[in-house]
Amino acid sequence: MGLLRVFLSGVVLTGCTTASTSIVTPDEASTTPEGGEGGTVDEPGATTPTAIRLSETDDSKPMEPGYGVGCADKVGSFETSWYRVFALAPQKFENRYFNISRVNFAVQTATGDQRVKVFVGTYDGTLGDPQLDLSKVEMLGQTTIDVAPTNTGETLQANFAAVGIPSHANLIIEIRTDGHPEVAQRDNPKSTYLYLGATPGYESWPGYVRAPACGLPNPEVTSTIGPLRSHLIMSVSGTN
Repeated sequence: MGLLRVFLSGVVLTGCTTASTSIVTPDEASTTPEGGEGGTVDEPGATTPTAIRLSETDDSKPMEPGYGVGCADKVGSFETSWYRVFALAPQKFENRYFNISRVNFAVQTATGDQRVKVFVGTYDGTLGDPQLDLSKVEMLGQTTIDVAPTNTGETLQANFAAVGIPSHANLIIEIRTDGHPEVAQRDNPKSTYLYLGATPGYESWPGYVRAPACGLPNPEVTSTIGPLRSHLIMSVSGTN
């Protein structure tokens, strides 16, 4: 589940990171968002929206086992949130909004039937901060999706109905599991673990993890919990 383990009150945490500049690639899919009615464009006279995909990790470097980050004890995961922040202003979008249609993220390990919440919004802090200031976060969209058990790695997709993010803003993604602390009180607990997937390859800006039960009440760069190159795999797609 993670190579480095920091023990805190019987709970374990795993992970790591680095930093640099944002990657923009054309989306392979059509300009109509999956699960939505199609992206909206702020300018009345605009033509067909341009499909955009944003990622901060090298797509040629796949997820690798053992680089996942999570907070758990011997019987299951606790509440954990994973984050990435994307600077939209350097992309020089033509219209005033980037309309999000989906978020993709990797899952290294999942046991038991689980659901995660996926949030998108804006972050009014500085890109690359060692710790995110949650008072500067405004979430503008949310969805919940099922996570099926896997030990071989999966890439999941959360669809949104064109959530508009101002093109001058910092876009933030949060993926959250509420965890299963109650399993520790059962006579025959069923292990319920969730570790997001990561790559040891290049990343342009750091990812973050928040895990109150592991002593991280605020999101911190994953490299603060160990020397591993645990670079969270998340991307966001939409139109401009």
